This record gives sequence, structure tokens and C-alpha cells, in this order.
Amino acid sequence: MQHFDLIREKGGNSVRLYTTNYADALLDEAQRQGLTVTLGLWMKPPYEKFDYYDPKAIEEQKQAVYRQVQRYKNHPALLMWNLGNELDNHTRDFKVYQIVNETARMIHELDPNHPITTSVTDGIYFVPAISKLCPEINLLIINVFYKLAILPKRLADAGWTGPYVIGEFGGQGWWEVPLTGWGGPLDQSGSAKAELAPDTDYPASVSAIDPDGDSLRVQWRITRDVDEFHTLPQNRTAPEAIAGTVRRAAGLTALVHTPAARGAYRLLVDVYDGKGSVTGDSFPFFVGTPDHPELGIHMYQ
Repeated sequence: MQHFDLIREKGGNSVRLYTTNYADALLDEAQRQGLTVTLGLWMKPPYEKFDYYDPKAIEEQKQAVYRQVQRYKNHPALLMWNLGNELDNHTRDFKVYQIVNETARMIHELDPNHPITTSVTDGIYFVPAISKLCPEINLLIINVFYKLAILPKRLADAGWTGPYVIGEFGGQGWWEVPLTGWGGPLDQSGSAKAELAPDTDYPASVSAIDPDGDSLRVQWRITRDVDEFHTLPQNRTAPEAIAGTVRRAAGLTALVHTPAARGAYRLLVDVYDGKGSVTGDSFPFFVGTPDHPELGIHMYQ
């Protein structure tokens, strides 16, 4: 909410909210700033063990959506409804989109004045099914990163002929970057890997410049690496910093110390400008020798 004024100043005219959490205040502030809102109506994704074959659970979820639509359908800042975010993630079962369509039909009956979208990953796998199973969905939101340039062709090949909006965009996601020999994603800014000795000091440095000349605060830490590919989102808790692994830190340089135990780790660096902006980088390394060093840098299959 604190950045709605900046969005307006930079020429933006609309924002997307993923849920109705704090929606009263956020919609009111958007209206004050002359912005419209795509308001998220949360549906539990299948990977959270929500059973889309359970009539009781489905009805309870629909009633929750019903109450949210009734509450916000007449707000002047409302542009459209975003029913569910990335329900195609970590599943191959089309049943979820039958329920999306049933829920969207209910929303249209309650509120014929606003279009309904659902947001999907850039995997595109479910787009043909959505085209057939979801006539109540008026447009798609696509969360796409590295593959933005080829998205129009991929959507056309998948049979989508309706309108779509880019809901998320940025640099390469961790799932799109090359991997180290032990399967650790390399950040977009990184092109190196390291197999380091245990219990040893190493110098580290990063480059960072603030375009406004603000002073920068830098945070260094080493953590265990997380297996993003085989860990469901709800289980991806951020690993704690390992005590004693940052010997000294002086702004953009540090002396770090590798853990004694063999395994995959990551050096994380966050740079703050003190005014709400932050950037980060990470460097994967392995203490000892990985199980498959012959893989080198490779892509996930």
C-alpha cells in the first residue's frame, strides 16, 4: 500500500492483489490513487493436499469465495476477479479446473459486472484443458519469466484464443537457470560454482550501486541449500543462517567460513537501501565432493 502512490507517479494504473487479506484498506487506497484492482480470490492448490474430489471441502471453499465476492463486488476500484493462483502447479489432475469453472459461474451470477480470470504458470500444460473446461473464465493471467518472448506462440500452439495478461514477470526463475553438479540452481547473475574445502576461510565480495545515492546496508549469511525441485512450496521454509560462517563483514566484502559437514550450501547476500528496496544474490557451493561431479553445469530435465 505504501507504494501505490509511486505506481501512479510512474504511470501505472492497475494493481493485482493475490488474496482479499487487508482488501478493505488496499482497495480504498487504490481508489484514492486512481488505480484499479484485480482482486485475488484464494483457492487452495492441490499441492496443499486440498481434495478437489471432496464435495464438502469444495462447498466450504465456494462459500468462502461467495462471502468475499458479496463483500467487495461494489467497490469502485475493483477491475476483475482473479480466481486461484497457479492451481496448475505440482499437479496433473484437470479436476481442479472443473471446480474453478463452477466457482466462476457462481461469481458471474453474483456479480455480472466484472470479468473473471485465473492465473497459471508458464508451463502452459493446463491451457488446453482450461480452454475446454472453463468457459466461465473470461481471460487468463500468466506468470511468466524467462520465456516471455515466446509466450504468444506457446499460447497459440496450446489453443488459447482469448485475451491474457502478464501477472508476474522478472529475471529467470530458479527453475529456469542452469544447475550445479549437485543440483543447486545458479542465480541469474551467477555463472560459477565451487567445491570448497570444509572448515576454511574464503574472501567474498559483491558489487552494488544505488541509483539514488542512498547508503547501503549489506547482510551476509550461509545456509543449507534447499532442494527446490523436490520440495513442495508449503514445505520450503527458509533455512536458518549457520552460526560462525561469516567471520567479518564490511559492506560489500566479507570473510566467510565453510561449514565442517559435507553437503550443499548457499552464500546469500541481501543489499538494502533503507527506503524499502532490496536486491539479493546467492552463490551455491558444495563442501567436499558432490556425488556426481561429472555433471558440471547443466539444465534440469
